Amino acid sequence: MADLDMDSTTTPFRQMITSTPLPPTWDFHVHLRDGAMSHLVVPTIRKGGVNTVYVMPNLSPPLITVEAVLSYKTRLQAIDPSIKYLMTLYLHPSLTPQIIRDAKIHGIVGVKWYPAGVTTGSEMGVKGGRRGYEMFHEIFKEMEEVGLVLNLHGECPSSHHHHHHHHSSAGGKEDEDDPPQSKPRRKDAGDDDIPKEDEEEEKITILNAESSFLPTLLEVHSRYPRLRIVLEHCTTASAVQTILEECGPNVCGTITPHHLFLTVDDWAGDVWNYCKPVAKTPRDRNALLNAIVNGRGRFFLGSDSAPHDVLMKLGGINSMDDARGGMNGKKKAAAGIFTQPFVTQLVLSALEEGIQRGVISEKDVTRDVLEGFLRGWGRGFYFPDGIKGGGGGIDEGDERIVLIPPPSSNISPPTSTGEAEGDGRDDGHIIPETITNQDSTITIIPFKAGERTWSLRWI
Repeated sequence: MADLDMDSTTTPFRQMITSTPLPPTWDFHVHLRDGAMSHLVVPTIRKGGVNTVYVMPNLSPPLITVEAVLSYKTRLQAIDPSIKYLMTLYLHPSLTPQIIRDAKIHGIVGVKWYPAGVTTGSEMGVKGGRRGYEMFHEIFKEMEEVGLVLNLHGECPSSHHHHHHHHSSAGGKEDEDDPPQSKPRRKDAGDDDIPKEDEEEEKITILNAESSFLPTLLEVHSRYPRLRIVLEHCTTASAVQTILEECGPNVCGTITPHHLFLTVDDWAGDVWNYCKPVAKTPRDRNALLNAIVNGRGRFFLGSDSAPHDVLMKLGGINSMDDARGGMNGKKKAAAGIFTQPFVTQLVLSALEEGIQRGVISEKDVTRDVLEGFLRGWGRGFYFPDGIKGGGGGIDEGDERIVLIPPPSSNISPPTSTGEAEGDGRDDGHIIPETITNQDSTITIIPFKAGERTWSLRWI
């Protein structure tokens, strides 16, 4: 085995990565939470080789005012001031064009669209079926004007959710304040003008929720052609194809590290690999790897790292219970995979596995592709005019990251505990079984706990 390991360290892919330090990674989709959880998670950002993060607004309650976003940003900066936080608003009926203008003035970068009820913290999201977004016409026009980005959680709610996600206690008050022009939410009222669509909506499950959303993406793109749109955490070949073949350059997608590894078999029955959108087929996973390498810079990294306490992952009592109306009394496992301390490392492992499986060609995974996916393409999409001065450390100057490949050619657990413990150099290559805060009130199980990956240090 030792000989094989020696050979594996000299692959062209590994030489390309180890020959020159990489610039820091920009992660364009993170969940940093708030309170005690944020104090555990924010310090792990740099461990993943990242110094700029695009922060999601689905706190409880969600961030629907400029003041709330800026106050949250201040709390994050207090935990780690060396990170650049790019902030977002939550798309909500209370938003106005003036709030969008204020957001732009205060450096907020985007607005996140959550269809109601599809994932953690989405209860106050967009309601009203396929055309629910029409009530946000003035918001989208203003976003086009001032240059804010629309970030889509591109999934339709499952058909069987129609009957209970409108009763959540957190969303109740907002429901009453919906403007009169918003579409009726019931499937059995006011939608008879589009019966075909109605039948289609009855067939939505978590497996086709993303592909079912793509027509909405295309509609919004055609109605607001100057609006820059990111389809977050793409998981399907159809999403990749739609962006590359049917959308102009104002539409891009993010891809997570975990969707480069997982397929449906990995999360069915395994709560630690369960996230929204769920991982799909091996063909879909291959399409994501190919999108990085051959996607003409239209897909970039957004880890969607989503920490949950171990009890929440097991469906225990948690702070989201009120917001989710207790799922009709049934506790469900929280959706989310935590990758933050290993974001860059896991991307390298996934690309390496893709090369080994023959899904992507080693010669196609160039330095430009790697730096583009990990940083450059997303940065160019969000900041087409370059980074303005006074960005508060947005351009990190001389900072670099060095990556060291794992001792073995596969990411697999060490063959024996002795091997892992006996070799001090291996420490940084093993993903810990748990990540816990000082007083042990929160425990997170990271993605691929106990497995090997690349190790990373800053220079």
